[in-house]
Amino acid sequence: MIRCPLLASQPSDLRASVQSAHTTARRCRPRGARAAAVVAVAVVVVSRAAQGQDSIVPEGYQQDLRPKTPDGDPLKVGVSMKINGISEVNLEQMSILFEVYLRVSWRDTRLVFPHSSVNASSDASKSSSNTQQEKTSMTVSPALLEKVWVPDVFIRGTRSLDTFTFLQKFQGVTISSDSTVFTSVMMQLKLVCSMSFYMYPFDVQRCTVHIKSYIYQLHELALEWMLPGLSTDDDLKRQLAGYDFSVKILNGTTCSCNKCVPETSPCLRVHLVLRRHSFIHVMSSYVPSGLFVVVGWTSFFWPAEVVPGRTVLVITSLLTITSMYTGIRQTSPTTSYVKALDVWMLMCILLTTVPLLQYALILSWRKTSDNSVTKVVPGKSAVSTRVSATEIYETRKRKAELVGRVGLPVCFLLFNLAYWPSYLTPSLQALD
Repeated sequence: MIRCPLLASQPSDLRASVQSAHTTARRCRPRGARAAAVVAVAVVVVSRAAQGQDSIVPEGYQQDLRPKTPDGDPLKVGVSMKINGISEVNLEQMSILFEVYLRVSWRDTRLVFPHSSVNASSDASKSSSNTQQEKTSMTVSPALLEKVWVPDVFIRGTRSLDTFTFLQKFQGVTISSDSTVFTSVMMQLKLVCSMSFYMYPFDVQRCTVHIKSYIYQLHELALEWMLPGLSTDDDLKRQLAGYDFSVKILNGTTCSCNKCVPETSPCLRVHLVLRRHSFIHVMSSYVPSGLFVVVGWTSFFWPAEVVPGRTVLVITSLLTITSMYTGIRQTSPTTSYVKALDVWMLMCILLTTVPLLQYALILSWRKTSDNSVTKVVPGKSAVSTRVSATEIYETRKRKAELVGRVGLPVCFLLFNLAYWPSYLTPSLQALD
């Protein structure tokens, strides 16, 4: 009688196990024994498939307790981040929409690395180096993170956070032979950024991203940057057509929070700088409004007697600049304070209003001169009174025209000399 064992050997490779079971089935002529061999094949396949991930988490593993370090120091958690793109800069909500890769790594010595699943790579390592064992790693399912301890890393100031999913969640998990767990996730987060628009459209927005531990204290956990650290995509500048973007890591691995528990926690900080491109605003707002101011000043070279032409020219310039300012305010950030663009537009409106007031004053002097012609002063002839009133009118008009032709351009020039250095210099130095 032929004996039909369930499985003669227990090879470590799954394919070898299946072949061994089939060989046993062929040796077993009775139908009952052959059926038993087929069942053995199924048992081997299922057990080997499930053994890979379950063997990583040993029995008695306590998921709620953080891993202990041999020397009792805080557990080091490595973090790296790559900014793939900035989809939106919302001025009304004061938020920035990012697309990032966030990577986190930590070591949990309680986990067991499944060496049998990577025997091929281990053999290659042994052949290349007999004296030093190389570090090996394998990719596992993200479901492993539901069975092991994970650090409570979060990003402070996040308004919303979404992960990308196609056939499955865009996340990868790798475990190394030294029990280091590495995970990377692709996500889109909306970060709150306190913005100031005093310098608009020459404003520079500065935001700080805090990557923190939610509850662990400094003696329990330590955050640190791991390679490649902080990086940005090469196409990021093309995506932000209206801004110049820079990012850098700030020194320090701790953050303080008033009236928080704990008040001091492990933390990594990233400083973001967004500088608005102001050239388009200069060409669409500053240059046209300045030209209309100059057009309004041409009324000073028109005779004072041409009342319709002179008044229409000034009033048209004034209404045009006012309409421009109304449109600009509808597209600019809504604030309760005066912005740099408001200062410019208000100055242009003022410099356009002055010629209108000046011409109204000239007309009043002219009316006074005309009335003095029919008035007879006792002891003086009507001719002498008329000449005297006309001379006074001409003198006043000449001085008023001189002030308008010379004084207003000089005032506008001095305003420009003070305005542009005050607002442009901080904006140009922001990214240095």
